[in-house]
Amino acid sequence: MTHPISDVRVDMLERRMDTVESNLSLTSGVGLDALSKASAAKHAHEHSIELITALQKDLELQGGTRHTVVPPADNETLGKHTDILNEHTGRLDDHTRMFESLTSTVDDLAARLEKAESALTLEALLRKHFNNPAKN
Repeated sequence: MTHPISDVRVDMLERRMDTVESNLSLTSGVGLDALSKASAAKHAHEHSIELITALQKDLELQGGTRHTVVPPADNETLGKHTDILNEHTGRLDDHTRMFESLTSTVDDLAARLEKAESALTLEALLRKHFNNPAKN
């Protein structure tokens, strides 16, 4: 016995995870700044969590309540979907690590930018002072 709702969710999850991996590999190239990469990774991460949560709910519904005996055909389907869920959960963990790495990179870049801005401000003040010493 198949469960169309869960099958659709599994298909959606597989397509989304492929898209997430593709997007993350694209953002690791040149062209997007670290903040855009982190934002894309965060969005993909959140969407993946939503899909996994929906799939988990479907799997729980397929399994029935704890007092219901699940027929063997349903156990097979449930096992298949559980394996797929475990695989995608592992992939999501990988994406979480990538996101944390990108977030760290953004934090480092923000700190460097702040230092650079401070240095430019100091340089501008020194230039103003030394170019017009009589006015100061």
